[in-house]
Amino acid sequence: SHSQGDPDVSGEDIAAEETEAEVPDDSEKETTGDSVDIDADLGAAEAAGETTRPEGSDSGEDTGAAAETPGEDGPSEDADGKAEPAQEEAAAPADTGTEAPAKDAALAAKEAKGLGDDEQAERKGDTTTAADAATKAEAKAAQEAKGQGKDDKVAAAALRADAEAAAEDEVAKAPEAEDAEDEPEVILLGKEIVEQQLERVSMLSQLSYLMFISKFVFLPTDWKPPTSPEEVKQFAEAFTKPERMVTPNSPLNLFREITLNAYHVNSAKVIGKSFEIYFKGVTDAICDAIGKWSLLTVFAGVQINGPVGMVNPGVVVGPPLLPFILASAPKDTPMQLMYSMAIANAISTAWQTWQSGLTGMLSYPMFAAFPGPLGPPMPSIPVPLASFSSPGESGFSPSTLKSSMMANCSDPNGLHAPEIFDAISQGFNMVFQMYKVATLVLPVLGMGPIPTFAPPIIPVGPVVGGTSIPIPGSIMTIPLGVMPGPTGEYEVVLTPFGK
Repeated sequence: SHSQGDPDVSGEDIAAEETEAEVPDDSEKETTGDSVDIDADLGAAEAAGETTRPEGSDSGEDTGAAAETPGEDGPSEDADGKAEPAQEEAAAPADTGTEAPAKDAALAAKEAKGLGDDEQAERKGDTTTAADAATKAEAKAAQEAKGQGKDDKVAAAALRADAEAAAEDEVAKAPEAEDAEDEPEVILLGKEIVEQQLERVSMLSQLSYLMFISKFVFLPTDWKPPTSPEEVKQFAEAFTKPERMVTPNSPLNLFREITLNAYHVNSAKVIGKSFEIYFKGVTDAICDAIGKWSLLTVFAGVQINGPVGMVNPGVVVGPPLLPFILASAPKDTPMQLMYSMAIANAISTAWQTWQSGLTGMLSYPMFAAFPGPLGPPMPSIPVPLASFSSPGESGFSPSTLKSSMMANCSDPNGLHAPEIFDAISQGFNMVFQMYKVATLVLPVLGMGPIPTFAPPIIPVGPVVGGTSIPIPGSIMTIPLGVMPGPTGEYEVVLTPFGK
């Protein structure tokens, strides 16, 4: 601050210094808006040399004016500088009347400035807090964006892998699509043939299937190729170029196509698949029936004399096969029912004739000399079924069995009836021969009296006039193993009359 009495300080110097002073913020001006008049009074006091101006005040111009113009009532300044007494006189009343208000004004200005500084600091703190929050938000957003970027990269890599796999699949399927274009699918009108998965088939089913294939049955049966030029031209123009010649069916298909026309090839394939399903169904029904017969068959009335048990005709008693076969044989259509009835009747009749004529011999070694008056129930030694004979076995010859099937069929001239019956008859005869070898007659319990037992003279004796105890389950088939089928799609179980 400068006083009025300093001769070395001019009004211009004071104005220059006040111009270089720091200009306060707008917030300070707003906060100290009420202290403008107080600054004016302070400037007057500073000009009189009685008070000191607080820092940061904005009254430099007023101070400079006061320095140049001491006041209206005071004497003017002369060249010799003799106006000091007058100024002191003019300042004397100010010392007494304005000293306290000036101090109060200074204190108010300081308080106002302090409030302004606090408000400014608070605003600055709020600004800093907002800036920190914005910085944290930006950092969090950047972190989330980075994580999302990683997820996007992983998703993009997965999409690229899927796209590459799809491209490889398309490349692999391209030849198949070309083959499909060359061989158009032909949809036959009529009943829809549902292909069932042939996972495992019996030996009877496989042999009957192969026997039918060996007959080379062509479809259509009554078709004749065109002979005249007009017929040849009409036949050629009736089909598109891809339909005129396609790849033939597999050699293991049941039917042969009469030509390589797409409709002939496809009809042979579809009808062959339906007949294949029927072959599997009826042969599985036969195998199931014989399996149940084995579990229920008994040996009743075996004549035991000593160690020998004679099996005469009528001793082997088992249930008929007809109800067992018809229980699971295909019967969905009238033709299937007709064929199944014919096959079941023929096989059941031949089987009953064979079992009633079975003759053979069982062995009871313990009954040769048993120490007691009565031989208790003792088992026989297991023997193969092939050791038994029956005159009814001739009914299983292919020709006899086929003739019986044809006789039991209500329409012997039905669609492919002779071929079906012949194939099943040949397959059944071959499997039956293996069945006898692979089947055992399990121990049959026998008992009987010992009339010669007279201890102590005759302590042991043979059983005379003994008989067997009829217990079901005296016949068991031994599995022969498993081998892959000729088509490679399923396996053949080498258990005769078993699956």
